[in-house]
Amino acid sequence: QTQAIFSRIFRAGPMRRMPRGKARQVYLAVAAATLDPQKTYSESEVNDQLLQWMAGFTDLVMLDHVTLRRYLADYRYIVRDRAGSHYRANQAIINLAIEPEARMVQPWDLLQVAEAERRARKVKSDEQETMPQNTVEMTDPLA
Repeated sequence: QTQAIFSRIFRAGPMRRMPRGKARQVYLAVAAATLDPQKTYSESEVNDQLLQWMAGFTDLVMLDHVTLRRYLADYRYIVRDRAGSHYRANQAIINLAIEPEARMVQPWDLLQVAEAERRARKVKSDEQETMPQNTVEMTDPLA
């Protein structure tokens, strides 16, 4: 299910905006699952981790790591300490959103698969456009 959701996200290429609905929940859970559940992170460490994770499959001009961190906090996939300066992955919320094996999903690899499928569809479409059309010329037998 998680791979299918990422395949739909990448249908048009690298991510340019935050997905909606179930896709958003899965995306956020997979992003949060990249954080070590036993570690407390500073804000800059979370930013660095998210930037590294997003870099290969996201248009970072359109959707950046800071926006992702805010979504993760707003949706409680990561929790902040009282001072708001340190974060931890919220395993309970992550586990509600994705199955355990989904933690191993590599969005970069899924983007590559989606791009290959898109290229194959384009080639097939181009071939169909250049194929001669079988036309039957109708003649009037009375003429």
